Amino acid sequence: MKNLKQIKLSFIIPAFNEEKQISKVLQVLISIPFEKEIIVVDDGSKDRTSSIVKDFQKKYNFFKLIRFPENRGKGAALMEGIKVAKGEIFVFLDADLVGLTPEHIKLLIKPILEKKAKSSLGVFEKDWSKIKKELDFKNLFDPTLWASKIGKSLSGIRAIDGKLAKDFPQSFSKTKFGIEVAMNQFLKERRIRILPVKLISLTHLTKEQKRGFFKGFLSRVLMYFQIIKTLIELWNFPKR
Repeated sequence: MKNLKQIKLSFIIPAFNEEKQISKVLQVLISIPFEKEIIVVDDGSKDRTSSIVKDFQKKYNFFKLIRFPENRGKGAALMEGIKVAKGEIFVFLDADLVGLTPEHIKLLIKPILEKKAKSSLGVFEKDWSKIKKELDFKNLFDPTLWASKIGKSLSGIRAIDGKLAKDFPQSFSKTKFGIEVAMNQFLKERRIRILPVKLISLTHLTKEQKRGFFKGFLSRVLMYFQIIKTLIELWNFPKR
C-alpha cells in the first residue's frame, strides 16, 4: 500500500448550519499525519459554521472556506469543492459526523491506495448484538441506523480518485440531496466499482437532533423527495 505521506488528500465537506459538530470533525482531520487540504463549503449557513472554520484557518494553512450567500443544496456545495480540490484522492465527509477517527479515514482510502477500487463508500455499522442485548430502543429507532441498513448506496461518506471526480458533469450541482444517486449512476455507467467499507461506531446527528423534531422531520422528507426526483430524472433522460 502506498505510504500515506506520499499522497495528498482533499477532504470536501458541505456544511449547512453545522456549528454543533463541525469542529469535532475538523479536529480529527488535522490530526492525520499526511499532506492534505480541508475544503469546507458553507452552503448559506445562518449560524457560526463559517466562523468556526475561519478559526481553524488562522492556525492551519491547509484549510479552505467557500461560502455561498444562500443555500444552494448539497450537490452544488460538493461540486464547488471538487472544482477547487487538488489532491490525488478526494474524501467526501458530512459535517455532522459523530465518532469519526483517523482509522475511519484510513479504511475509507485503503481500497484506492491498494488499487482495489477507484471509489469507496463508507457504511455506518453498529454492533447489533450489543443493541439487542441491551434493549437499546433509542438505537433501534435511530433513523441513521436504519438508513445505513436499507440505503447503503446513499451514504455521503466516500473516497474517490481525484481525476475521476473531476469528470463529474456540472449538472450534478442541481441535484441537491440527490448527489449520491447521481454519483452512483455516473460510476455505474462507466463500470467503475464502488467498494463498501464498514465504519464501526461512526454515525451522525439526525436532522431531528439538529433542528427539533418537526423541522427535522420536514427536512428529512425534503431530502428523500430530492433523492427520488434525481432518480426519476436519471431514468427519464438518455445517458450522456
